[in-house]
Amino acid sequence: MLILIPGFASVIKDGGRSVQVADDTMNIDGGMIVNPLSKRDQKIVEIEPLFIDLTGPASLVQIGTTVQLLPGQAFIVPPKTNVWINANTDGHAFTAVFSRDYTAQYPPVLQPGQPGSGIGIGGLGIPFPASAPTGLTKVIPSYLYQEYSDDDDLQGFCQAINELQQNYVDTFNQINLPIYPGPIVAGKLLDWVAQGLYGMSRPSIGVGRPVQIGPLNTWGPAMLPAINEIIQTHPGNVIVTNDDLFRRIITWHFFEGDGKYFNVRWIKRRVWRFIMGVNGTAPDYEVDPALGYQPHPEGEADADDYFIANTEQISVTLGADRNCTIRFVLGKRIVKGGAIPNMFGPNGFGPCMSLSHEPNYVDIQLNEIETAYVPYPPLPYMSTFKAALDSGVLETPYQFHFTCTIG
Repeated sequence: MLILIPGFASVIKDGGRSVQVADDTMNIDGGMIVNPLSKRDQKIVEIEPLFIDLTGPASLVQIGTTVQLLPGQAFIVPPKTNVWINANTDGHAFTAVFSRDYTAQYPPVLQPGQPGSGIGIGGLGIPFPASAPTGLTKVIPSYLYQEYSDDDDLQGFCQAINELQQNYVDTFNQINLPIYPGPIVAGKLLDWVAQGLYGMSRPSIGVGRPVQIGPLNTWGPAMLPAINEIIQTHPGNVIVTNDDLFRRIITWHFFEGDGKYFNVRWIKRRVWRFIMGVNGTAPDYEVDPALGYQPHPEGEADADDYFIANTEQISVTLGADRNCTIRFVLGKRIVKGGAIPNMFGPNGFGPCMSLSHEPNYVDIQLNEIETAYVPYPPLPYMSTFKAALDSGVLETPYQFHFTCTIG
């Protein structure tokens, strides 16, 4: 995979002195240089051209291998080349972007926005869920007017008021009500926070659907107390919505880190966060605790295949009538061999000598395929996710009809 990166420089600091903006190690698939059209974007008094050279320092005239780039023009840089740029005026700004291979760091490091990093997204604030209070920690103390400052009783009253106010602030900072994944916001307090802050009530999740029986031609009349009396059967098993599951549901509704536009990657990552995000946290890089760091079942990949960034066990298929099927993949079938026409034994009869040296004919069916099935370990919370989706507890884009299968 390729990523775009800026050049070594985006301004000519000293007019007439060429600067190198790229080398062949960062310019894998080419790049582009743009000389801005306006003097405001060039950040100089009068607009002027740039001079580009791919073989060495660029001169200030178009001669030899040096190319002049007029204001508003773009220069396409060939792959794996060095680039030098020059201009007449100090501070001439330009745009230079190049392509380079992307290599994921392993093991991963904490990124801004992740708990424990101490850095918020964009380098601002602190990550979610916050590990420290994000608001006021000390109250502005009340005090007496100067003419009453010598009254010990009034001073004691002000001190008591300040201590009481500080106690309120410390209490609410410790509870941290908006942070529903936290350990303190639990039970009835979690219900109160979810309803008051997020407008959600703890849902009931049932497996199956209620069925009404009783009208004629739908059930045996002798089985009912009266003809045409309606009985509603039980929907089946009911999943207890504990605090962990309720927090995952809240995160499903309110997490917006992937944007608001539906695509296959968007829905797959939301499913991964639901099944892997303990207590509603939203990890971008997590290890399945049931698997840990283990080799790949087929021995062909490293342990990072089990990280949450890899969604190979989540299959999303878009079908007819706007149907979207989410399937949890629990195995992989590999073709190992078989009788293939024009390859060997297509007619299915070949002699095989036994230990007694007598011919023994073996029947090989035409187009017979030999396969091997490699089971994958089940993912956590996949059955609960299916029940929550089937019950309508998890909101999904209304343009599609969602179904979920396991296996």
